[in-house]
Amino acid sequence: MLAATVVRFLRSRVGKTFRASELLRYCTVLQPDIAPDSPSRIMRDLRLTRLIDYTLVSRQGSQYRVDYVAPELAFA
Repeated sequence: MLAATVVRFLRSRVGKTFRASELLRYCTVLQPDIAPDSPSRIMRDLRLTRLIDYTLVSRQGSQYRVDYVAPELAFA
């Protein structure tokens, strides 16, 4: 499940910054046949449901900071 992979990536970076390309690379290593925008789309969906939170640090550089990942995410 790609959402679990995204959450695992984000959980390991709480309080740290990352680039969207790092998230994509992490996810494609574990699940090679995903669409390139899928990890970012899932990250946005998780934020809408308040299961995670992040700050866009640099739109131009696609850089984010992970602020919160809900501890009760059972699939992660």
